[in-house]
Amino acid sequence: MHPNGLTLPRRPVLLAAPLLAIAIALSPSMARAGGPPPDPTSQERPSAQPLGAPNPAAAPNPAAAPNPAEAAPETNGRPATGDATPANRAELNARSRPARFPLPALRVAPTEGNLPIRLINYTNAIVNFEVIGTTGSRLLGGTVDRPEQSTTRLEGLPLPLDLVVNRPDGRFILVRPFRSEDGGIDLILDYATELDEDVNYVNITPDGSVYLY
Repeated sequence: MHPNGLTLPRRPVLLAAPLLAIAIALSPSMARAGGPPPDPTSQERPSAQPLGAPNPAAAPNPAAAPNPAEAAPETNGRPATGDATPANRAELNARSRPARFPLPALRVAPTEGNLPIRLINYTNAIVNFEVIGTTGSRLLGGTVDRPEQSTTRLEGLPLPLDLVVNRPDGRFILVRPFRSEDGGIDLILDYATELDEDVNYVNITPDGSVYLY
């Protein structure tokens, strides 16, 4: 109130100017700080795969890798274990019976069209054999403890060839072919107790397949 008793109008409180000054003063700090905080909803999601981690899609498939167990057992012309000639009667008895025609009992790659053949008589009896058209009829002793009297070797025989074997006493013979160390064929003549095991005829084809009849 004025000293003379006059009422003066109130001055309006001017707040806009101070607030504007504060905003102007704060604006450089906000600019230096990078502006207002980003909207969290607009941020990109981080990748689920860490940086530098291997890509599973590029990893090798173990199922597609070759199985070492399926590799061929024969190397450098040496016989596979199941084809190699057994050293004695016990090893022979442990082997399975050979396949009969129409399946080949053995297959050996010939050298220059022929294969060395060795007959080994395990029957403990005399065996008659003949390579048709080549050797004529011959006898092979069966003394197992005298290998020199129960083994014979045939070389230079052209393929195909047909071998006939039989026992003069009429007993059965089981022919069991094996692959020899020198890449030829060993035919072990063993005794048989059943008619369906009896083999009297062996055919060796030009590709070295051995068929038993």
